[in-house]
Amino acid sequence: MSKEIEYILWMSFLVFLVFEGMYLLAIYARVERKSLEKYKRELEASENRFKRLVEMTMEGIIVHAHGKVMEANRAACQLLGYVESELIHLPIGDLMVAGSLEKMEHDDGQEERYEVQLRRKDGTVFPAEIVQHKYDYDGGKVNVIVICDITERKKSEERMRYMATHDDLTGLPNKEAIHHAITKNIKEASSRHEEVAIMFLEISGMKTINDFYGYAVGDQVLLQIVTEWKKRSDENVLLGRWSGNEFIAILSKSTKEKAEMVAKQFSEIADEPIVVDGLELYVTIKIGISLYPKDGMDSKTLIRKADIARYRSRKKVVSEFLFFEEPMAHVLHEKIAMERELRRALEKGEFELYYQPQIRLDSGTVTGMEALIRWNHPEKGIISPYTFIPVAEQTGIIIPINEWVIRTACQQTKQLLEYFPNLSVSVNLSPYEFENRRFVDKLARLLEETGLPPHHLDLEITERMAMDTEQAIAILTKLKAIGVTISMDDFGTGYSSLSYLTDLPIDRLKIDRSFVRNIQGKKDAILPAIIRLGHNIGVKVLAEGVETKTEAAYLRDKRCDEAQGYYFAPPLPYEAFLNFLRRQQRNELRIQEMK
Repeated sequence: MSKEIEYILWMSFLVFLVFEGMYLLAIYARVERKSLEKYKRELEASENRFKRLVEMTMEGIIVHAHGKVMEANRAACQLLGYVESELIHLPIGDLMVAGSLEKMEHDDGQEERYEVQLRRKDGTVFPAEIVQHKYDYDGGKVNVIVICDITERKKSEERMRYMATHDDLTGLPNKEAIHHAITKNIKEASSRHEEVAIMFLEISGMKTINDFYGYAVGDQVLLQIVTEWKKRSDENVLLGRWSGNEFIAILSKSTKEKAEMVAKQFSEIADEPIVVDGLELYVTIKIGISLYPKDGMDSKTLIRKADIARYRSRKKVVSEFLFFEEPMAHVLHEKIAMERELRRALEKGEFELYYQPQIRLDSGTVTGMEALIRWNHPEKGIISPYTFIPVAEQTGIIIPINEWVIRTACQQTKQLLEYFPNLSVSVNLSPYEFENRRFVDKLARLLEETGLPPHHLDLEITERMAMDTEQAIAILTKLKAIGVTISMDDFGTGYSSLSYLTDLPIDRLKIDRSFVRNIQGKKDAILPAIIRLGHNIGVKVLAEGVETKTEAAYLRDKRCDEAQGYYFAPPLPYEAFLNFLRRQQRNELRIQEMK
């Protein structure tokens, strides 16, 4: 009669081999008897601990065999949107997006890790990483898969990819993406025999805004302009940010006429002030355009030629666009060569200051002089500033050149004051210096180093530089606090509102020579009006470009305070100007002939 099994015998052996009296292997045996019931309880407790561990894990775990789910933990149910009873016996393929199941079925039995797309009960799909294990079980094979939702990881990777190809501020494609987009457009245009236009856009005036109001305001200006550009763009226009205040526009399926129309729309944005936090800010937009296949067959060439055209458009003070033309490249090479020569000239002391006297019309005495730079080139001789100053401004070398001009003018004027104590020197201030937040401190140091009393230095600004009245007032107020005087140069040729003129802390208006040349023409009435305007707001008036006795007499009769021009003297080197002052002391000036 059979008897139920009540005990399980557990036997352990340890054996040593004995050979010729030496213990090579010891033999040990131990028999342990356990109650079957106790064994069952321990096994159940172990299984329960494992199940609790599986239930507590954050990863979803599914056991499946023969294409159907056998087991699933709580995390798997939550990830997939099912209750456990719904998942059991569900075809595993119902949880997979097409292609994911096939990837798993090719498993060779080793632990494998996959990225798949899983489908929830509600039909939504999410990315998951699964690790699959295959085990022998009850004479067959079962699959255990561990599921991790990688939605956030994928979003993070997508953000990183986006950041790698897009600008943080504007969200526009960056340089890398621009090159890729142009290459793609060229390939498509080639197959369809179409044109592609590349626009290189520069927003001029941003340095002033950033320096004076801060980068937060500057960023808002850029964002407003980009927003307006987007509004004026159709599906065939792709905008990208090249760097700083430079942008690229790619016009697919384009023509020269369409590119011209888009460029006009883009540049028109600068016709009105950009308003940020109640501030009215002004910029100009310069645009250079190249065309595929006419101007180039690859992205680098097309961008370079659009940039060359953009550079040429910078010579204008208003917003403008230009198409690339081959002679522009030659001009650019000349500019690069001149930039190198300018740097060498600064190092080797090839610059020289000339001085043109400024005459008080009611007495004929010299009240001051304007310092004018000349380049004494070792091979080409004297080069006019009209030739090299634009290049210096465009390349940034104008800043050290202007510092040299101010320092030299202050030093030489300090020497002249020993013999001519009432002189003052006028220096043209570059817009780049005017926009430089460090300029006021730099000027104060230069005056201290050279020993020139500040009221003997006059800084000339243009109407264009004073267009942003609020900013100009703030800068000029700081300059006036140092003790220098301020003149507005070429008055009448710019864009200043006469109503704002009274707010600017200036000391003198310099009437542009064009008004002087037309004293008998249509502008005859304008010149006296400017003189009266200056006197009414309490500033002196100086007329430039006086070349004849008639012009000098006319200006004196209209009570113009001062004048300068070739009638009195051309710009003179320092020694020649010193001789001129000595002659003036002996009353040898032709101004006496007017009396």
